Order: sequence, then C-alpha cells, then structure tokens
Amino acid sequence: MSFPLKPHAYTQVNRGTEYGGYGDSEGMISGLQYEDRALKTRIRRLRVLSRTLTTILSIGAFVPIAITLKTFLSTRGEFRDALNIGTGLTTRRNAWSKGSKNWPTYMYFGVAATSLLLNACMLAGYLFSVRAANIASTVATLWEWLIMLGNFGFWLAGVIIYRTEKDKGGVSNDIWGWTCSTGAQNVQDAFKDLIDFEKLCQTQSSSWYIGMIQVGSTIVTVVTFWFVFSRRSVKTRVKSMRV
Repeated sequence: MSFPLKPHAYTQVNRGTEYGGYGDSEGMISGLQYEDRALKTRIRRLRVLSRTLTTILSIGAFVPIAITLKTFLSTRGEFRDALNIGTGLTTRRNAWSKGSKNWPTYMYFGVAATSLLLNACMLAGYLFSVRAANIASTVATLWEWLIMLGNFGFWLAGVIIYRTEKDKGGVSNDIWGWTCSTGAQNVQDAFKDLIDFEKLCQTQSSSWYIGMIQVGSTIVTVVTFWFVFSRRSVKTRVKSMRV
C-alpha cells in the first residue's frame, strides 16, 4: 500500500526566521543589514587593534636601531690609541671594524622608519577623524596591503638581510656583528666612556626580534581583511535583493 507524500514543512517563512522572524524579502534584507552592521563594528575594532599593534612594534624596532645608528655616527670619528688585549698590540684606531660595512644598518633603519611613519599616520587619521581616515583610505588600503604582502615581505626581507649580513663569511665587519664580536671586546677598555659594545649588541638584537614579531603581526591584518571581504559580500547580497 502506498501513502501520499506529505507536503514539506519547510517554507519561505522558515527561512525568514533566521533574520528576525520575517518571511519576506524585507525580513531577509533587515537581517543582512544587521549582519553588515555587526561586521562593520568588528572591522573597526580590528583595524584599530591592527594599526595600534603595528605602530607599537614599529616603534619597538625603530628606537633601538636609531640608537645604534646615532652611536655609530657620533663615535666613528673618534680615534684613540687602543690596546688590543687579544694581540697585545697598541694601534691608533676608532671603535669600529676596519672597513666597516654600514649599509645593513641603514637599510634596517629605513625599513623601521618607513613602517613607523606610515603606521603612525594611519592610526592618527583613524583615531582623530573618521573623515581623515576616509580621505587617507587609498594610502591606508595600500599600506594595509603592504602589511599583508609588504609588511610580511618588506619586513621579512629586512630581517633576513639584516641577519644574513651579520658576521657574513665569518667576518664581523657589519655594525651589529662587530658590537657582538670578540674584536670589539678586545678594544672595549679604550672606548668604554663612549660605547658599551655588549649593550649595543643586545640593543640591535632586540630590534631584530621585534622585526620578526612585526612579520607575525600580519595575521591580525589578514583577519581584518577577511571581515572586510565578508562585509562586502553581505552588502552585495543586500543590493541584489533590492533590485
């Protein structure tokens, strides 16, 4: 014996309950608009968090490398008779390695300074004026993409090059490598009133580690952009339903 099929209990009304109990397209639109507002709030919070985090990290990377560069520039012209405790010979020299390789420090300083400038401007624009943030949206969007593709690539290249050039080929002639080397410690006494090589070594190391964290901070930006694209999808659906 066959039994007649019962009508399916699912109707358009059931679909509408997902968005506040409405069974028509207006209810669907109302629900999507609510979802859009919720996403907008999350996006704003994540943008503030992301920009604040990257700005703080940029400061953390910039200050140590700026201190290093200032120390190098202010002492490189100071020549003294220095006793090398490793060789026992006294030579007239400055505090730095002969033929010092300076460009990795300048490069890393440039990365940190550029990152700090852009992130600080974006954060200030967002916090002090929504309109200013919108005016700077093109720059902001560009830098946010640079944070995902650039801050990940720009900073990654910076920390890799900076670390690779340290003691390259077993020669400690870069600024970071020299301050951490035995050679610097051998002449420390002659320049102890000018430079603390061990402290300066740690200062540069901290800047490098913060740069590595900066690379990892792109995760927050990736999440933010995921919400941005989700919101765009919702707005597209709302527009399509109103047509």
